[in-house]
Amino acid sequence: MATAWTGLHATSPMVRQWSPPRGEHVRAGALSVRVSGAPDRQPIVLLHGLVASGDYFGRAFEEITRDARLVVPDLAGFGRSRDVTIGSFGIDAHCAAVDGSLAALGMLDRPAVVGGHSMGAMLALWWAARNPSMVERVVLWSPLMQPSEAAARSALARL
Repeated sequence: MATAWTGLHATSPMVRQWSPPRGEHVRAGALSVRVSGAPDRQPIVLLHGLVASGDYFGRAFEEITRDARLVVPDLAGFGRSRDVTIGSFGIDAHCAAVDGSLAALGMLDRPAVVGGHSMGAMLALWWAARNPSMVERVVLWSPLMQPSEAAARSALARL
């Protein structure tokens, strides 16, 4: 099954069209963050899923920079932030690391659009709930679905 999926994935037109991002990687707070676009524009923060990095959001996402400031962190323990130790890798610690990165970039003064894929979708929702005044909108790709609020809380606690 895994071999079949790997073959299908590798030959997918969408996968074959992916190209690496161009933005500048900087250390912002504890995390490595890719930034591109004008600093005075609205921030769009994209959070990657488990076993990934900010590079998941390849060059096609840089079209956003025409009208916004793209901010794509490598979450703690992933990608260029593999060296980051934040004590806990729970959801609150990840949110605090994102807060620290946005503060270091001077982006706490205007609401952001935050997007997330998979585990990053759960993190985006949690981050938005913690920071409602900093969020204009939340956009999710392949969020982890749960059958009830109790199951969702349990899944979040296990992160």
